[in-house]
This record gives sequence, C-alpha cells and structure tokens, in this order.
Amino acid sequence: KELIPIVDHFSTALTHVEDGDKEKEWVKGLLYIQKQFLDFFKKYDVEEIVTEGEHFDPNLHEAMLQEKVLDIASGEIVRELSRGYRYKGETLIPAKVVVAE
Repeated sequence: KELIPIVDHFSTALTHVEDGDKEKEWVKGLLYIQKQFLDFFKKYDVEEIVTEGEHFDPNLHEAMLQEKVLDIASGEIVRELSRGYRYKGETLIPAKVVVAE
C-alpha cells in the first residue's frame, strides 16, 4: 500500500512530458520503469479503480467536490482528481472524484 502513492505520482509526472520528448531515450526509460511498476501491481492483484463513466460509489470513491453539469446525471462522476486502487476487491485507496449534483 505504501508504494502505491509513489507509483501514482510517478505516473502523474509522466503525463507532463512534452509530445516532442516522448521519443527521447530518457523518457522511454521512465516509461519502461512505469510499465514495470504496473506489471508488478497486476501480478499481485492491485488494480486501479475505474471512475470514467461510473456512478459514485462510496465504497470505491471519495467525493471531493460536486458540480452542476448539464449533460451528466446526478451522482455520476464528472472527473477523477486522483486514482484509487483495490486489492482483491478491497479498496486500498479510494479514487478522489468530482460528482455531478
């Protein structure tokens, strides 16, 4: 469980790599390390909690904000603020989300 936030922050940092840099060897190396972490999680049944298009579930999600959104039904997840993780069906870290009013 203690490794998850480190890997999560690592993955978030990689989203800020410029498109023009993605073919550079140092970026490829970091992406390979990220893949190793994710493969490790998969091997030990640690999975990311899906939020996109889902209805808010207090067992999986932590609502950080509510927003009025015209095209989204009340209780639906508008966006994810930070990833959540489960281990063999048990929530380790809830996904932090914004929920439609």
